[in-house]
Amino acid sequence: MKVLMIPAGGIEQTDRPARADTLPRLIAGLTLWNAGKFDKILVCGGMFAPKTEQTKPAGLIMKEWLIKRRVPKAAIIEEAKSLDTFENASLGLHALAMAGIKNPEITVCSQWQHAIRLKMALKNLDAKVNSHGLKYPVSAATWFGEWLMIAYHFFDRKGTGSVARNNREKRKQRR
Repeated sequence: MKVLMIPAGGIEQTDRPARADTLPRLIAGLTLWNAGKFDKILVCGGMFAPKTEQTKPAGLIMKEWLIKRRVPKAAIIEEAKSLDTFENASLGLHALAMAGIKNPEITVCSQWQHAIRLKMALKNLDAKVNSHGLKYPVSAATWFGEWLMIAYHFFDRKGTGSVARNNREKRKQRR
């Protein structure tokens, strides 16, 4: 089964995909989906933005966006708990397994550096994975930070180290 994976970036303006990253990923993903090469779309993202911006999981926000653009609801698998790239991989694979999809061929649709990291995380979980890296503009801090996180992924292959744990704790939305 061929699965297109679209991870969330940011959320803004109360439950809208961020124009800087999530929206370009969704638009590119929709174009790929409409080409007819995938069986399912996996959207990933939990509650990571401040309550003033996010009242529902990013995965659900993305799913709703795709449905409004005529992607069949049954074609979308939603993962709604992940707080980082490592969890996008592990919880995304779990969501696929819960939907009865075993050993999928996954294509990651994300900013090109982030796609490298997500591909690394998925391969470390023995997934078959390709990437469709997007080259939309990012800040210098994001560009540099992505390179640091790519290096980090070589040392913490499963996302269990202190940097990854602290990052998730920082992103966790407080209720």
